[in-house]
Amino acid sequence: GRLPPFPSDPPANAAFTANGLRALADDAAHRALALLKTEGPAHLDLNPTVDFARRAAVAKGTNRWKHLVAQSGVSSQELAARANAWEVAGALGVEVQMAPAEVRRVIDPALGEAVQWRRSVSEEWVRFEKRKGRWEAVEPGTPPEESAG
Repeated sequence: GRLPPFPSDPPANAAFTANGLRALADDAAHRALALLKTEGPAHLDLNPTVDFARRAAVAKGTNRWKHLVAQSGVSSQELAARANAWEVAGALGVEVQMAPAEVRRVIDPALGEAVQWRRSVSEEWVRFEKRKGRWEAVEPGTPPEESAG
């Protein structure tokens, strides 16, 4: 459903806007509904950067996207890459999108092109492919043993 309108806007000196409060309330309502339906974790333990990527994944293609980009401090392309990484591999995907512990380049025989495998500090891997000039998360997994350099 949709949230009812607030009876009034927050005071001018408030640390939040009506739209920001509405977005947080909407997010909380969606999380609560997912928990009631037992559709996965609440993700209440995410750090702010990863949680922002989670929220961006939900907002892609909606009228909330521009507002999130403006609030993120990163470009629309970077926020989209983080949102994609969240969709592919959750917090792990965002971690290796932003700060991988290791990057391996290998030639994917099926593609005939180089791909990247990025390792997290917890020793988990996510595969990235170059699309439209940017590396994008594709799937979690395990890299092949051979490296292309």
